[in-house]
Amino acid sequence: MLYFLAIAFCMNIFTPYNYLDAAEILSTEELRQIEKNVTKEAEKFKQIAQEVEVKVKSKDPVITEKTENPKQTQDKSKLVANILNNYNQVQKGSCDASDREGFRIFVSFSMPKGLLRDLDQVARKISARLVIRGLKDNSFKSTIDYLKAGNDSIIIDIDPEAFELFDIHHVPSFVLSRGNSYDKLVGNVSIPYVLKEFASSGDLKHLVTLYQSRIGRDI
Repeated sequence: MLYFLAIAFCMNIFTPYNYLDAAEILSTEELRQIEKNVTKEAEKFKQIAQEVEVKVKSKDPVITEKTENPKQTQDKSKLVANILNNYNQVQKGSCDASDREGFRIFVSFSMPKGLLRDLDQVARKISARLVIRGLKDNSFKSTIDYLKAGNDSIIIDIDPEAFELFDIHHVPSFVLSRGNSYDKLVGNVSIPYVLKEFASSGDLKHLVTLYQSRIGRDI
């Protein structure tokens, strides 16, 4: 297993961030309570998503708040469905690297939102995934509202087990994995830089070319 620690400090190209995830300091009992809250919130938003789906199919207006138009509400329902689907898969799954193959970027709500949005845009282009430990303010509603604010949603996976599996203590952290092998780099650096490091000396350097080819010259 290859472990990188990258701290960019030259020419003002990158500004180093090392954010300690708040969930690291939670007790087992607090984590259990969060899980209970997540389950309750999941059921509530699952019902909301189902109601929205019914209205969309029947072509009825879908407006839940005066400040939202139908398209915004439909986009939010898709975001809810994506988060719930991922959460349910994590709940059923095991803590196994083989179940989490690919390129993942571990982030936190403590990071600047602009940085999250930048990482999300590149991640979509190369088919990588943003991963977060838990919900914002332990609430699905707060999480959805935060991710949906603005013109585009930030797509993110809620996967606390992945943080444990890949020994993630600081964000952003970048992990490329296949089977039980993975390469990891920690630090506020660009994704092209991460891939270059993985390609030069990583255990999975043969997988990097595919992601590099998706980036293009505009990033």
